[in-house]
Amino acid sequence: MRAEINDNVLNNATRGSKNFAYMPGTGQCLCKLSGTVEKMPEGIDGIWIVNGKQVLVTKDTVIKERHDRAVVGAHVKIDGDLSGRTIMAYEIEV
Repeated sequence: MRAEINDNVLNNATRGSKNFAYMPGTGQCLCKLSGTVEKMPEGIDGIWIVNGKQVLVTKDTVIKERHDRAVVGAHVKIDGDLSGRTIMAYEIEV
């Protein structure tokens, strides 16, 4: 189940941002990020930098290369969970 993004449920770290939703009682902070891939590891798995944000991509991350390939310079849309300063990506659309 996805949470509706609502200013009343945003935690202090993300208050005012429409790209984060804190789900009370779950410990989850869901997020969406759109931007340009600035840096990525040699393979797909590992830490990517998208618009200056760290994004962890694992073997479980679904990558949809519909419009382009997942490479540095590509525009991506990411859904994931915020953990500290890193977004744990569960889906990336290129």
